[in-house]
Amino acid sequence: MSANDKYGEHSKAAQAVLDGTAIDPTEGELSEAPFLNRWEVVRDAFGYTILYGHVAGHPTLEGPAIRTSPLLRLNVSAGWARTCSRFYRLGAPLGQAGSVARNAFLVAAPAKRYHGMTSDEVGSGIQRNRELILKSPQHFRWR
Repeated sequence: MSANDKYGEHSKAAQAVLDGTAIDPTEGELSEAPFLNRWEVVRDAFGYTILYGHVAGHPTLEGPAIRTSPLLRLNVSAGWARTCSRFYRLGAPLGQAGSVARNAFLVAAPAKRYHGMTSDEVGSGIQRNRELILKSPQHFRWR
């Protein structure tokens, strides 16, 4: 298989995951999702907006603290997040309480700050993640 063919496969898989982020998780998906507590939204060394927190029930990562793959959707009020690789159930954030913010990929309530990032910065970071992923889909595992 040529490099172009592999890139094309990664690109199709990435687009399918990104398209699927508009769909809320099912109860079954959430019941199987790892639990992330004392979490915060941060930017990693590569410029991706990710979650960092204490995990329980992750199939491959052992904690207590982990960094997730790039964040694609965050619904604080419903208690879940979607990253490139999976959903997470969210426990208590490290951030402080504040006002509500909404955009296409972020439903934030009642936390305005996520321990260092405002909800607007989180929303912009999620949009940037999507753009970066489409430029370099081969850097991620898609399932």
